[in-house]
Amino acid sequence: MERARSELGRLMTFKNPHGWAVPDNEASHRYYFLDQNTPSTEGEGDTPLLRLLALHVCPKTVANFLFHSRSTRGHIDAGDDAAAHVDALRSNHHGISPLHVATHRNSFFAYEIVRLLLAIDPSLVRRRMTASHSYPIHVTMANNLTIQQRVLDCLLEADPLLVYAEDICGDNPVSLLYKNVLRFRWAQLWVSQDTPPEFINGDKSWMTVISPDEYLDCSLAMIRAATAAVQERSAPNQNRNTTRWHQICSFPRCPPLLVKASALRWNDTTELLSRDRDGAVPLHRVAQAPAISYHAIPLHILAESSSTLQLVM
Repeated sequence: MERARSELGRLMTFKNPHGWAVPDNEASHRYYFLDQNTPSTEGEGDTPLLRLLALHVCPKTVANFLFHSRSTRGHIDAGDDAAAHVDALRSNHHGISPLHVATHRNSFFAYEIVRLLLAIDPSLVRRRMTASHSYPIHVTMANNLTIQQRVLDCLLEADPLLVYAEDICGDNPVSLLYKNVLRFRWAQLWVSQDTPPEFINGDKSWMTVISPDEYLDCSLAMIRAATAAVQERSAPNQNRNTTRWHQICSFPRCPPLLVKASALRWNDTTELLSRDRDGAVPLHRVAQAPAISYHAIPLHILAESSSTLQLVM
């Protein structure tokens, strides 16, 4: 037991040179993972759990840490639902929660750790970063080089309406995933030169990157979950008679790449002429929805690509 405690202490004090950095001002940067900042009475600095999660530890290590945390153990024994006040799960002074770290690091055990954290405190999924206003689902879609569908399913199950939430730059998780894949050559060629990848609907590339299939599956999963949640909340028993194209085109910040990928997979654009309950075709919906923001899109992509409205037309 003493050996395990000393090992945990070594991990938690290890200096990780790859921690996130955000500017406190224009002249300096402060690393807020595994750095010299320690928890204080003012709530600044990293919590031990944040430091632990940034090290790609296994789920059992996280579970043992939470079990031996006095505040968490008291929460479990008492059956108190106010898990947001558990000290072990609190955010740091930048609003970074344990779920932000778990989804950003995207380790091999991300799914198990995300499930564990949400089982203890489901409200973690609704915590926002102070500077960027990003929820964990924003972090997942914007940063990861690979997509774990199970992790996304956990976040959507916890609160699908967060797919509509926008960060400080006006991006929602769907538009962030689009800008994430623009770093890959297949996406750049498809957007700017209208050259679709040869491996769409086929085997995943050997490279550990987001494939076209994964991009399309994750985007559609987010839109369907969010749309179903809105309809269930506004009119549970009412059939809106919307097609899959209506769902895509009416979604805010719909990326043009999503339109191209959907058209290639479905290979049928006749639904673009169908009308919903209000008599609107998908073209009406895409014209009403807010357009994708230009933030973080390379200039050569902006100059050579068509807008979502042009593609639908």
